[in-house]
Amino acid sequence: MSSLNWKLDITEYNDDGTVFNTFTAPLYGMAGTFSYGLNAGSATVSNIYFALWLALDNAQHAAPPLTQRGYAVNITADAGMTAGEGAGAGPEPDELIINYQITCTHGAGLGTDDSRKFQINFDTGPTNQVVVPATGDIHAAATIKNDPYPAVAVFPSYYSTVVAVQDKPPMIPDVEFIPFRGVNNRILLLISGQSGNRWDVPIVIEPGDADKFASIYASQDPANFPYVEFRSDDPVTAYQIFRTTSPPMTYNDFQGKLLTEYSQDTYAGREVPLLPYEDDTIIPNTKYYYCFRAMDIHGNISNPSAVYQFEMVDNNGQIYPVIEMYQKCADVSGQSYTKAGKRFIYIAPSTRQTTLNADPATNLGASQNSDWSNLIEGQAPPNDLLGALDVDKVWNNIFKVRITSKKTGRKVDLNLIFKNTGVIEP
Repeated sequence: MSSLNWKLDITEYNDDGTVFNTFTAPLYGMAGTFSYGLNAGSATVSNIYFALWLALDNAQHAAPPLTQRGYAVNITADAGMTAGEGAGAGPEPDELIINYQITCTHGAGLGTDDSRKFQINFDTGPTNQVVVPATGDIHAAATIKNDPYPAVAVFPSYYSTVVAVQDKPPMIPDVEFIPFRGVNNRILLLISGQSGNRWDVPIVIEPGDADKFASIYASQDPANFPYVEFRSDDPVTAYQIFRTTSPPMTYNDFQGKLLTEYSQDTYAGREVPLLPYEDDTIIPNTKYYYCFRAMDIHGNISNPSAVYQFEMVDNNGQIYPVIEMYQKCADVSGQSYTKAGKRFIYIAPSTRQTTLNADPATNLGASQNSDWSNLIEGQAPPNDLLGALDVDKVWNNIFKVRITSKKTGRKVDLNLIFKNTGVIEP
């Protein structure tokens, strides 16, 4: 039977049972004539489905179309139960039934014809021969046998490497010195963590710091060496306070000078935020040098803060603190903590501020000598020579420019005064 040319002879009916249209849809394969037998092993399930769909699609899109109605093909599978799973209507145990269902999706829409009634003749003889009842289900049984197909392939040897998974070390802490009124031997240190991230070269103070930063180097991208990323991805649980009375030249001078390491306290079984630290070992009129580090919940340490020079002055009962940033202490790595901002910030007087004022009534130099011969080369001219008459002049006035970091919120104030130096854009 596999050599026969199968066809679908379809008769379309009106709602009143009269014949509306008849057409034949040959079953073709994807490349040439495709034939099937109804016995097992003649074709795969997918090929049968494709042949049915292609036959109906060709009939709907032929020139001219063989039918004005729409058809669709659906496929379902019904597997039988093995012995002991229960009995009932359906396939036998270990039997698989494939159902191909052809449905009419819409009528022709011409005149009164919106019917979806049709009849399929599935045969190899002359077309339009009724061999299947109009109300019957068209189905076929197929036996599918799945055979294992093991494939042996040779793959290259796998690649392995040793990596460390570790969180980032914390950011440098912020510090505020708060004195007590009338007290010359105590100072309150208000230390708080920062948020954000920063790439920096690790600074080692204590001997054990090198091993900690070596582990951090191993967990981050080696392409960024010697920099590591400091980030506030974990809460800070402790602070380290270093103090010395000898002026430090590098951070290594704080080695062995750890004043205290204080951490979170617990109250009623709960951890409470870090409180300010009170240093009550201050000797009046003595200069101290402080730096601070933060420590997160996993024991990672931050880089040290800037060095603070602190002195509690007691001048016969007149007590006041002197707190300064100590600039002479440098990192042993020689890293610079300055950043040029010339390409980001440009501050200069406007054109109207630099216009020459030649009005003798408002310009002292013009009233004395209108040809400006009294101006001496190499000396700054007077400020009243510049500026239009109707503008508020900037010369000899002080302006404050505040720059705020979007990442950390820190602020830098620039106090500017404009003077006429006689030099154009120095």
